[in-house]
Amino acid sequence: MDFKKKPFNLFTLWIEAFKLANSTFGSLVLGCVLFALFYSVACVVLAFLGRLLFGQVLMMLGAFLMGLFMVYAGHCIFPCTVVNLIAARANKEGTSLPQCFSRALFPAFYFLLSSILIGLASLITLWVFKLTNSALLSGLGVLASFFFITLPCAFTAQALALRGENPISAIKYSVDLVFNRYFTTAIMLLSIYILPAVAVLVCALALVIGIPLFGAESFDITHLTVGWYGVFLLVGVVWVFMLYCAFTAKTLLFLNLDYGYNRASFELEDAAILEQESVSTVLPVSAGMPVQAPTQDIIAPDAQVGMLKATVSSDDKHMQNATQQHLNQVYSPDNAKVQQYMHQEEDRMPTILFDDDMAAEMAKNQEILEKQKEHSAHKQQDNGPDNIKLSKR
Repeated sequence: MDFKKKPFNLFTLWIEAFKLANSTFGSLVLGCVLFALFYSVACVVLAFLGRLLFGQVLMMLGAFLMGLFMVYAGHCIFPCTVVNLIAARANKEGTSLPQCFSRALFPAFYFLLSSILIGLASLITLWVFKLTNSALLSGLGVLASFFFITLPCAFTAQALALRGENPISAIKYSVDLVFNRYFTTAIMLLSIYILPAVAVLVCALALVIGIPLFGAESFDITHLTVGWYGVFLLVGVVWVFMLYCAFTAKTLLFLNLDYGYNRASFELEDAAILEQESVSTVLPVSAGMPVQAPTQDIIAPDAQVGMLKATVSSDDKHMQNATQQHLNQVYSPDNAKVQQYMHQEEDRMPTILFDDDMAAEMAKNQEILEKQKEHSAHKQQDNGPDNIKLSKR
């Protein structure tokens, strides 16, 4: 289903998200493995050089900075890279994972700033409701912070990575997009936040119930055997894949809403359908015939089609008489004048406006032509029989 044609419902959103996540999950896992290897090698090299050159204190400081970078990469660079990857595959663009990573470096810093602003707004809202010293109002503050700050700002990363907004305009972009269709969008966002946890809980519950029934001999509940590690690995893979599907669904929802309402792709699609339905496939009889000029029979005053009567009313009698006379001249013309006008239109030739240089050149050519005519006339006169002189001997 093309996300530019019509709005997603909850079912189609998750179906498309699972398809897109399945096609991009392998590339994402490979990219994460390569990034983890590069990060591990960089940490080992910097730790060795820091201890060798700068001592123990600076080595610990470098380790702390590398930890901060890891948090920054996981919270900012990774989401912006995934957004670019999902959008490129959804738009059927041939963008590679390194290109998506390079595009995400600058928006990732903006995403950090916007996350700080959103977090401060949420904390201020919770603090204001907390001042009431009421458990009910504190609970209402949590709900207000979630439904009116967290949900409206859910598309900030997408606005930064795909639309090139700054931190403030990205927050406004996301808020406008969510409130354009708030209740439907809020339900879809709630499903995005809740469904991964529900899927993991269902998977864990199935394992807890199924292992004692079908595999009690292979699993020792009192000790962590190899089988339990496999169970934990399976639950972890399901959890990561569902989180990625949720993020994919949120990016697809952003693209669907953004193209549909900010770029009016839904209206263009509906207009194209209506235009296609309104076009008739049956051509008239005169289709393909050359257009004929109006003849005298068509515009003659005695034709069947014409103005029978034209009247006007006004408080000013003089104005009324003048206007009525003008209407009579327009809609009841004199036949003789009509015939004269048609004759003039037929005999009228197109005229050309000359400038001064063209007029001078034409006068010069006319003068040269007259001289040539005079010269030819004298030459004929000299060669005539009357001008032949006979010599005497």
